[in-house]
Amino acid sequence: MRRTFRLGSTSLVLLTGWEPALDSHEEVRDPNKVRDLLGRAIRDRLHLGTLRDILAKAGPGFDVSRLTDQQVLQLLMGQVADGKLRLASRPEPRVRLPVIVIPEEPAQPKDPPAKAEEKPEPAVTISIKAEDGTAAPPKAVAPNQSVKLKGVPSTGSGTYQWKTSSKLITLKNDTAQVVTVEAGAKASGGAASELVELTFTPSGKSALSPVSHGLGVAQVTFSSEPAHPWGYDAYGEMKSLDSDNNETKPKPEPKMDFVAVQRNKVGKVKVTLGGAAPADIFFKSTKTAAFLPKVEQPTSASYVLEIDGKDPGEGELEAHLGSTGGPLLAKIGVVVLKELSYKAELFRVKDSKSASTALKQTFTGADVTPKANKYYQLGVAELDVSGGAAEVDIEYDLIKNGALDLEPGKTTDEQKKIMAKCTSTRSRVVYVHDLHWSYYLASDAGKDDTHLTIKNYGTAYLGYIGKKAYRIEDGAGHSATVTVKSVNTSTGRVELTAKIGTDFKASDKAALIWPLGGLSGDPLWVKDVGSVDDLANYIAHELGHQLAGLSDVCEVDNFMHGGSNTGSKLRHRKIAQYYKPTATEEQWKKMTGR
Repeated sequence: MRRTFRLGSTSLVLLTGWEPALDSHEEVRDPNKVRDLLGRAIRDRLHLGTLRDILAKAGPGFDVSRLTDQQVLQLLMGQVADGKLRLASRPEPRVRLPVIVIPEEPAQPKDPPAKAEEKPEPAVTISIKAEDGTAAPPKAVAPNQSVKLKGVPSTGSGTYQWKTSSKLITLKNDTAQVVTVEAGAKASGGAASELVELTFTPSGKSALSPVSHGLGVAQVTFSSEPAHPWGYDAYGEMKSLDSDNNETKPKPEPKMDFVAVQRNKVGKVKVTLGGAAPADIFFKSTKTAAFLPKVEQPTSASYVLEIDGKDPGEGELEAHLGSTGGPLLAKIGVVVLKELSYKAELFRVKDSKSASTALKQTFTGADVTPKANKYYQLGVAELDVSGGAAEVDIEYDLIKNGALDLEPGKTTDEQKKIMAKCTSTRSRVVYVHDLHWSYYLASDAGKDDTHLTIKNYGTAYLGYIGKKAYRIEDGAGHSATVTVKSVNTSTGRVELTAKIGTDFKASDKAALIWPLGGLSGDPLWVKDVGSVDDLANYIAHELGHQLAGLSDVCEVDNFMHGGSNTGSKLRHRKIAQYYKPTATEEQWKKMTGR
């Protein structure tokens, strides 16, 4: 049996074995049927070269050699006239064409059309970056300052929700892509301890899992390092007392600490970090000609920073966040000073003819030196005190009161006796049992008087008399205690708060006694004030006047305090003077030799 499929004017004959003549035609109208039959022919080892030959011989006369294989198939498919395929059932004259023989086989199920491979849509992710959207987010923020974070999705757009549970930071614009993190004044307990959380919802999709970033409210604290050999002037409340016993608690500016460093030596300060990692902190000198930090960054949260002193000068050592140009976290003043050296000799004087002049302490200049240098080294200075190995016996107590009697602005006979026997090429320090100034009365004072008139010793010396209690004594053995209300430094008239209560005569050497723990000069005088440590403090104080040119100051805990306190500090910042509270002094820089 022969089946002939007529495609346009050309017959493609598919034979199954023999070729009888057919009388009738049967039309096949389904074009899909035609495509299926052609597909089967091609799949069953049909070579496209054979199809080319058929088209070349039976086609409309065009060159098929230029056609691609795909175009050959498309041409064959397109020659199905009106989508019809005729099956001849009787013989008819025709031109015999080349044929392709396909064995008869059962119909095969039609393969489903191949589907195009669908690529899955990439998943959206979100990350937190710095404000520029590229750099890593900041790990810390300075107190009372702010930083910005940016949410960066891997693709597309969406909505943003930032939040934090920290009480040390607040968020501004928390539904924007870029959020502002504002820090308070308090530092974090550790690095990256304040968490900021971001929830991102891509457009048309569900919210992604939150991502978070930790940062700290950074703090750097400079403080005194015990191994530092020179002064450290810490900012803070300063208990003060002036010559009128007015007590105050000022906080002298500026609001930062100072550290003294000797020229060409290395100083030390302690650095404590909070809310930031060591790698986030950078040190910087504002006066590189005077000093430099030994390292640019700390290596631990509690760190001893060395400072390389160069030439004398003053600047600030700064701690910055992120880089030397980043936010300023802390600063400390650095004062580089040349070393000063002062020398003195000690004389321990008694009057064997006056038992009440006996000394209570036995010590030498070598004992005083290390104790006094605890104060002088604060200002990058050293004190060398020699002498004092033996007592010097001098008959000086002319009034026989057991004291060395001094008179403001004058050299008394008692002083002259001691000075004549205590000679030295160094500044002299004379230690006696008792010591005071005698402000002698210029006229008699009656028991009912509420004032007295003393000799005019000049404005400076009269200015030392404060509004407090004093004793009046005379050579006849009389005494009384009075409280000063005011002093006229031009005339010497002293107003009292109450009646004197005792009569005093100027001819009896009546005087207002101004007690002295020590008095500067050459020689300088110091009396029994307590232990050897106390004496060393008083000697250091009086040599501070005599050799270093320092004034009495109001700060109680300062070894230059004008009262009887034994303070220990020496300052760089401006502090009030004891007798002139409106005047100030910078002790480190004022020392003679600077």
